Amino acid sequence: MQKRVIKTKLVGKEELFRVIALSEATGLPILLVGEPGVAKSQTLIDYASAMYNYDKQKAKENLFILQLGDSTRGSDIAGKVDMKELLINKQYKICAPISKKEYILIDEVDKGSSGVRNNMLSLMREKALMHGDEIIRCNWKLFAGSCNEITADASDKPFWDRFVIKHKVERIVSKDLSSIWDEKEITLEFNIPEKQDLKDEPLNLRKMDAFVKHIYAGLSDRTASYLPKVTKAIKIIWQVSENEAIMKCCELVCPSFMVGLDKVLEDPKTIALKSKIAGINGINDVDYMSLTLSDIEKEIATYDPKSEADTIKELRKLLKKTVSASPVCKQILEQAKLQQQSLNKLAIEIDN
Repeated sequence: MQKRVIKTKLVGKEELFRVIALSEATGLPILLVGEPGVAKSQTLIDYASAMYNYDKQKAKENLFILQLGDSTRGSDIAGKVDMKELLINKQYKICAPISKKEYILIDEVDKGSSGVRNNMLSLMREKALMHGDEIIRCNWKLFAGSCNEITADASDKPFWDRFVIKHKVERIVSKDLSSIWDEKEITLEFNIPEKQDLKDEPLNLRKMDAFVKHIYAGLSDRTASYLPKVTKAIKIIWQVSENEAIMKCCELVCPSFMVGLDKVLEDPKTIALKSKIAGINGINDVDYMSLTLSDIEKEIATYDPKSEADTIKELRKLLKKTVSASPVCKQILEQAKLQQQSLNKLAIEIDN
């Protein structure tokens, strides 16, 4: 696990920094969608700079930023023949600066020609550039694309699908605009999981199956294969429960399917137990309350403490809140307290 510290003067971009961290942790390309001027590029630059202890020169050496347009050629990404090597040393070599960079941002990806996009696909998918029999390996740790909006053209769908993680970059809310003028440096800290951390992070397969079934019509098999990794990384970076991580994963991968997902994630057993806990408020008999609390504890004990830890935590939190509001439960607790005091007094008398 790596602790990442980001220092920035950008306001309201904490969520964007976390999404970029998610892309780095999973090794998956990210697409930043938003109108011009919302600091998409600067956020990535600040994130990358933190990796080199804010050494501007070193950060610059490891950054590759290209804005696509009508004049952009495939060779701007795939590389060009090194004419000096060819003419002087009779060596055919490809000069591809992008292959040596660790942090890549391709701006206005929707403006790229089919040739440019084809070169981007191999760069995103295989981390390589193809030149006939020659394969140039690439070193990127983070690959980001940006655009104002995703085109609705069906022929573009395979291209957009390569960006597994998609994030809508919003403008700063009006009440925070004045904070920009202060130019104060903000420090953000969060954990970046490594491969072993992701492997060790537990995941409830029943919930993941329900998640996939819910969004099946809106994602490709390729994207579906990455869902467990993305969900685990979100749990660690955002420090949230499994349900919250799955909801966040849906927001980043298939946002149009978020409606109703929270209901799908809960199994009938948990729904029934929550209902039983809620019913505590209607119990007025002390003996029946004691029996009900005992049954609830036994049911909670049937959950797997590893794969269902978040559910257990949620149930106990709900139980504690409900019990604290019940007069009968308070009476039981008071009786237990008096009994304990009597036992302690008896133990002292026996010792004497």
